[in-house]
Amino acid sequence: LARPSKGASGTCLWQLYLAQAVLCILYMANLFLSPPDLTKVSPSSGLAKLTSLQCQVALIITGGLRSTPTNALDILAGLLPFHILLAKHQQNTLLCYCTLPPTNPI
Repeated sequence: LARPSKGASGTCLWQLYLAQAVLCILYMANLFLSPPDLTKVSPSSGLAKLTSLQCQVALIITGGLRSTPTNALDILAGLLPFHILLAKHQQNTLLCYCTLPPTNPI
C-alpha cells in the first residue's frame, strides 16, 4: 500500500491515517487508557505502543529512515505527538460529558 516506488502517496496515507485510524485508536484509548502520566511512561505501556505505531505511520508517510527521531517525523508528517493528541481528545471527551444535561442517562 505504501511503497516508495509503487502504491499510495504520502498525502493519501496521511489523510487515511487522520480520517480513519486516529479516530479508532482514540476511541479505544478513551476506553482502556488512563490519562497519561508523562513522567512514568514505560516501554510496555499502552501509550508507548501507540506512540511507536504513530512513528511507523510517520515513517511511511515521509519515507524517512528508521533512525530518524519520532518528534522530527511527526513534524515532517504534519502529525501531533501522540501524547498531546491523546490528552486533547480526552479533554474534549470530558468537556462533552460535563456539558450534558442532568436528565441524560449517561
